[in-house]
Amino acid sequence: MLLENDYLYEDKTGLENIKLYGVYFDYGLDSYQKYSDLLEITNDLGRNVSTYSKGMKRKLSLLIIVMMNREIIFLDEVTSGVDPISRVEIRKLLDKNAALMSLMALSYKPLWIQLAKKGLKKTDVIAMAGLTTNVMAQMGKDKPITFKNLEKICKALSCTPNDIISFEYEFEKEI
Repeated sequence: MLLENDYLYEDKTGLENIKLYGVYFDYGLDSYQKYSDLLEITNDLGRNVSTYSKGMKRKLSLLIIVMMNREIIFLDEVTSGVDPISRVEIRKLLDKNAALMSLMALSYKPLWIQLAKKGLKKTDVIAMAGLTTNVMAQMGKDKPITFKNLEKICKALSCTPNDIISFEYEFEKEI
């Protein structure tokens, strides 16, 4: 589970964190280089985590989570407070590994949980809902879809806003 706050050893290097968590969660270190290259943090793994930006800490935390090789990964606000470049790198890693694991994004946006369950990305939904490029620009890549656009999106997904609310309730009930 990747929580909103990163639980890293600030006085250790990035690589030391990877190794420490590897011992604790029993994962091998054979693939960390591949993931660190994809997240573009390889050159920084020798520095203390206390010198990392929030985006770098998120990427290191995500790398550690992915290294655990779990079937399901829960992500809580994975791109919260992260710069746009880091968001792209995080998405690359998630997209690359989506076939290998189930990702459950926890961000209090039940619509995105519903979309992830259907295997759709925000860009797919925006296109399906026929939203204009102006609306897309206003929404931004990481801003939530508002209730103003919800009806169009639900129509494109063949669902109703109540389905999404119902799904959120079922999801909370399961937890």
